[in-house]
Amino acid sequence: ESDEKKCRFCWTSGACEENPLLGSCKCAGSVGFIHLKCLCSWLEVKRQAKTSTNFSTFFWKSFECEICKNAYPLMFKAGGRTYNLVQYQKPVGDYLVLESLSQEKNNNRIIYIIRPSA
Repeated sequence: ESDEKKCRFCWTSGACEENPLLGSCKCAGSVGFIHLKCLCSWLEVKRQAKTSTNFSTFFWKSFECEICKNAYPLMFKAGGRTYNLVQYQKPVGDYLVLESLSQEKNNNRIIYIIRPSA
């Protein structure tokens, strides 16, 4: 068995600047790393969204590792770059983005995008 770091989702070891291999939680060994794009895809599946004319809400009931239960941050820093775990379409014109902060024993995440009325 190799000590090579592999993604626990896709089981490949390749990484690049656009898709780094992250130690995203407290897991170790063969489940200790995950590609940024693999993690983003997994979180996208778990996302619920509500949209209306003046606002959009994105909600994750569980924004945490399924194994160790460590909460994921909304952003990671790796190799001198900052990576967002969640992607959403930014509105045209003025808007306000509110992101929930991690609270003890609360691993929900909510992002509100509010657009003023014209």
